[in-house]
Amino acid sequence: MNAFKLPLLIVLSFVSLACEETTSQPCSVPDEPTCAEDERLSSEMDQNGCEVFVCVPLGPTECPMFDEPTCAEDEMLSLQNDERGCPKPVCVLTRDDECPDYSEPVCEEGEMLTIQGDDRGCPEPICVEGVSRPSPRELIQEFAGPLVGPEGAVGLVAAVVTPEQTEVIGLGTRVIEGEPVNAQTVFQIGSISKVVTGLLLATMIESPDYSLQADDPVNQYLQGITAPDFEGQPITLEQLVTHYSSLPNFPDNLMGPMTSPGLDYSRDLLGDFLARHALTHAPGSQYSYSNLGSGLLGLALADAAGLSSYPELLNRLLITPLNLTRTGTHLPDFLTRVGENISTGYGGPNQRTDVGIADMGVLDGAGEILSSGEDMATFLKIICGLTPYPVERAVLRSIQPRESGEGMTDIGYGWDISPGASPRWSKTGLTPGFTAYVELSLGDQMGVIILSNRAAHRDIKEAVQAILNALISQ
Repeated sequence: MNAFKLPLLIVLSFVSLACEETTSQPCSVPDEPTCAEDERLSSEMDQNGCEVFVCVPLGPTECPMFDEPTCAEDEMLSLQNDERGCPKPVCVLTRDDECPDYSEPVCEEGEMLTIQGDDRGCPEPICVEGVSRPSPRELIQEFAGPLVGPEGAVGLVAAVVTPEQTEVIGLGTRVIEGEPVNAQTVFQIGSISKVVTGLLLATMIESPDYSLQADDPVNQYLQGITAPDFEGQPITLEQLVTHYSSLPNFPDNLMGPMTSPGLDYSRDLLGDFLARHALTHAPGSQYSYSNLGSGLLGLALADAAGLSSYPELLNRLLITPLNLTRTGTHLPDFLTRVGENISTGYGGPNQRTDVGIADMGVLDGAGEILSSGEDMATFLKIICGLTPYPVERAVLRSIQPRESGEGMTDIGYGWDISPGASPRWSKTGLTPGFTAYVELSLGDQMGVIILSNRAAHRDIKEAVQAILNALISQ
């Protein structure tokens, strides 16, 4: 790993709309146990690949909240790690204006190309003695390649971002015996959508165009429906994004099939559920993973922006400014725009049954987003501080630890954060036909994501971590 790079958490926190068993029977919506005061609800997959809920011990929050400095005009906010490995924002020079273009020298036999910083801290490629290290492309082939085949996915796409390069590689095919997967092939990202919704919340808090507050009650913005409170204590926007809202995982009036339970779920149906649901504990008092809460947040943000739907908000704040042309939700116009280059989701007993794309209705901000490897690489570069974001403080807000999450993790705006000397930010997405996993090392400004068109594809997490660990060790 180069010497000039800027120094800047991984519990599997997946959520599915529904999962498929390895028998011919579909998975059912799992029961939620009642946890003790020193426990919180967690989710995992059983031996059949179905989601189950268990109680796990509470974990301490190790990283403190941080203050953000005010940077000069020729500086930008970036992240470093303090002596405990916790994120610390600092101001650094905007390198694009300071560093010249460079050309790569031709290395002799026995030498390898590496990049170091010159006396100004700008990248300078040089030849050094040593053994050549595998490239991101080679690492993807080594660790993700074996995941495509009869026992794995029909197809997948992997994206790697580092300070030096971005690599996006498709493996396998988008449908059985179909065209190859490429960087533009669209997959469903499941609960990684919650990270995107978290960035939208952070943007509307930090942007002067909206000026929302994290502790604003969600009912301040919802139109036509009302969320419940607990003895006068309302649910806030930040409690929704950190799963401290006290809302259940799903509403009890979903009408769709097992492969797409939120199909045709409307604002009226959501309002009916919220009107008769009583919270069992105070918002903010304990962690409880909630697809309902995340979906309600997306709807409230759209209402706050004066828009009719979450997809409109997604388009205004993210897709259009960042040119994410292969990102959207399960809407006819989006599917028409991306054309045939969209992957089919596979589940069922042998993970080869076409189960389509999961629809979450008005809860789409919790897990309905579709995207390509190329667009996800752009998103990762923004979170890693490698690409500017129109509201830069929103990125810092979204990745900052806010509360204790599952087990020994913290939680940010949708992110699961593993604290310690080398903190990691991660998120899993699981739908009846797709699996996605992303992990970042912000101190190294590196990230890896894999999108697979197979349900309950556990192996992609290990592959992402292996690729990221290999990159960091260089």
